[in-house]
Amino acid sequence: LTQNEVAMLLVLRIQYDKSLREGKLDERGFVTESFESLGIAMKNLLGRPLPDKITERRRLFQRLKQLRLVEFLQDEDIDSGESWLRIHPMIVDFVGSDALAALQQGLSASSLNDEEESDVS
Repeated sequence: LTQNEVAMLLVLRIQYDKSLREGKLDERGFVTESFESLGIAMKNLLGRPLPDKITERRRLFQRLKQLRLVEFLQDEDIDSGESWLRIHPMIVDFVGSDALAALQQGLSASSLNDEEESDVS
């Protein structure tokens, strides 16, 4: 998997867990998210944007679709932030809780370092 794929998998799992806690699952266990909200979550959580080039973005989401971790109707949906995709419940098995814990620990450590640096200045 590429770095972009790994980053998006982490974001998908976090968004899935968030929706699970909020009870926003459909009858088959899928979670619906907009492409725009995934881009925002990726920027906020990992500090990196979605790929700028449309072809790279399409390749990323097509790969996730091949892995059967997401569903969306057409490639053109990827180009529009207002379009939606569905996150498959299998994301929970694909991205384990250990990976999430490591990410959360890394985020906590980086926010502590940011606070310490701002205290020094």
